[in-house]
Amino acid sequence: MDETDLRICALLNANSRTPFRDIADTLGISVQAVHKRVKALTDTGVLRAFTANLSFKFLNAVPAGISGRTNGPSVDDVARGLGKDDSSAIVHVSGDFLSVMVVLRSIGDLDRYVEFIRTEAQMDAPSVFLPSVMGFANLERQNLPREEFELTQLDYRIILSLHRDSRKEIVDVAKDVGLSAKTVKRRLTRMIGAGAIDFGTEFDLGAQSGVSSLMVVDVRPGTDRGRFLGQVKDRFGPRVIFMGAYGNVPGGLFVFIWSATMKEFRETEAFFRDDPAVASFKGHLIQNKYQFRTWREGLLEEKAAGMPGKR
Repeated sequence: MDETDLRICALLNANSRTPFRDIADTLGISVQAVHKRVKALTDTGVLRAFTANLSFKFLNAVPAGISGRTNGPSVDDVARGLGKDDSSAIVHVSGDFLSVMVVLRSIGDLDRYVEFIRTEAQMDAPSVFLPSVMGFANLERQNLPREEFELTQLDYRIILSLHRDSRKEIVDVAKDVGLSAKTVKRRLTRMIGAGAIDFGTEFDLGAQSGVSSLMVVDVRPGTDRGRFLGQVKDRFGPRVIFMGAYGNVPGGLFVFIWSATMKEFRETEAFFRDDPAVASFKGHLIQNKYQFRTWREGLLEEKAAGMPGKR
């Protein structure tokens, strides 16, 4: 794994249908080199799937982060148990510390989920974070009002065809759904334009050597958090995997960073510890990652099958 691999992952995480030619032009390498690297990343399990799903914006879904220390006897058993709730998306394990990415149907679902995690994770004092902006290559605002836009059953079937293979050719999607390639392209373009679809990847940097970490940062009052995250991105480049700012914690930020070695991880910690804009921070080494099927996938399947579905 090198910085070129990380840049490829970042571009595909942001939009997994990005043509390899565009990736090659962006990185200044050949298309053949992109193909070779993506195949290697897929073969080693770093890139598990190229995905398409209904977007948070379209669903009015609310992303949240919940973290804390578990009192359970087996941290990994506790982490796996969180998959019982269909709002649990990703769990990162760091010692007895759990960081959970949650996809809520609405903000009204938050109290119920917090009670679930208190009980299931045996977590006495879970911390709740509601991101206002987050993203891979660029920060995107969360919880924006949804514009009126309706999907038909055929639209849902198109998304479902791409769900675990978002790089599928239009002609192959057309065969799946029984439409012409021209019609599929027109419908897909319309959905993309409306922001109804998220194209990304299911990935696991832990499949390669190196160190993945979560930096939880609190910056001092008056600090421009967007500018600070921009400085972090400039400093660490493609090693920054995902980042964001919390709407309910005035100085709160989070940054997922990959390091090639423990020495590089310690140097990364020192950057945050010594920056005068940082009031406090905690670095968490990620030892394991669990990813779960959520209600979004169930809703997509139900809608594609012509069932009412419940958001």
